[in-house]
Amino acid sequence: MDSKITKRRLSIALSYDWIKIVAIIVAISFFWMLAYTVGAPRASTGQQFQYFICKDFNAVDCDALLAEMSDNGVFSYDILDLSSRTMDVDNFGTIMSTISGASEGDVMIISDYEADRKENKSRFRSFIDTYGGGLFDVDSIISSAKNYCQSKGFVYFDENGSACLNSKKISDYFAVRMRKDPRFRDENSHRYQQGIADEINRIKLIWNNANMLAQCLNAHPDMRVQYVRGEQNYLNNEKDEELKAFYEKQELKTWGINLGALTDGANKITEIYAKNVFDENGNLIDVTANGIVFCFFSYIDEQPDLVYESIQCVNYLIKNYSNFLDGEFQNLIA
Repeated sequence: MDSKITKRRLSIALSYDWIKIVAIIVAISFFWMLAYTVGAPRASTGQQFQYFICKDFNAVDCDALLAEMSDNGVFSYDILDLSSRTMDVDNFGTIMSTISGASEGDVMIISDYEADRKENKSRFRSFIDTYGGGLFDVDSIISSAKNYCQSKGFVYFDENGSACLNSKKISDYFAVRMRKDPRFRDENSHRYQQGIADEINRIKLIWNNANMLAQCLNAHPDMRVQYVRGEQNYLNNEKDEELKAFYEKQELKTWGINLGALTDGANKITEIYAKNVFDENGNLIDVTANGIVFCFFSYIDEQPDLVYESIQCVNYLIKNYSNFLDGEFQNLIA
């Protein structure tokens, strides 16, 4: 039988079977795309840094701000994805109910204006009342960060009382933590050795930033936004005995940092976050960031190693929009 391929036979085959050929090509392409998508490594919860805003004030582009932070070394090497979400007051509740269930978020910027507090309508207080279980209060995230470094033996104090890094402990932990990470499969590779160096720097960033924030808050207590969780919810529902019982068991805690307290920096905080204040005639009388609050999500069970990046984030704002971090600090690692 003559099975030689000729131009005529090829033309006839293509004219009758071109649909089948295209379908086979599409099917093969789809198969490999699906295989790549399913098999590709994904950033974990901790490796994604998510910056949220409930916006009833003027704000710069969040993605641009995150890119600026990244370029200035704010985040450690293991943060692989930076993203932001801006919510308005109308869709805030709907979005938060979804993202809180998915353990999303590292930072929330939200308002706590004095006028709203007087009417028990503070968005910050409502946020704490509803989602406080997934949030760090400020003192807790600082103490947790220090404990993370010390309890694992990453940081110790020498005979002179100076904080030091235990590189061996950190490299051993890195080997265990990254054993399934495709970036660090070959222990003899340059990438692996660089990974250890980056891990040591990650621990240094956590320790130093936690200590700086703690000492900064002591020197500038007006940065603290303190609140007893459940108070506003109870005041708006005074006959609810369950809300009353919950509120009465809570303690006064610092749930956020008032960005409006940042002063005397090379840049003004109102350049990135600001509320316009008008008089009764509609005339602009002030531009302020007072009552715009920085809050910390926790979700520590989902991201035990990378939950402290938000401390570095807020310290970047403090450093660039005040002079509060210009002095000397104790217990830092050189």
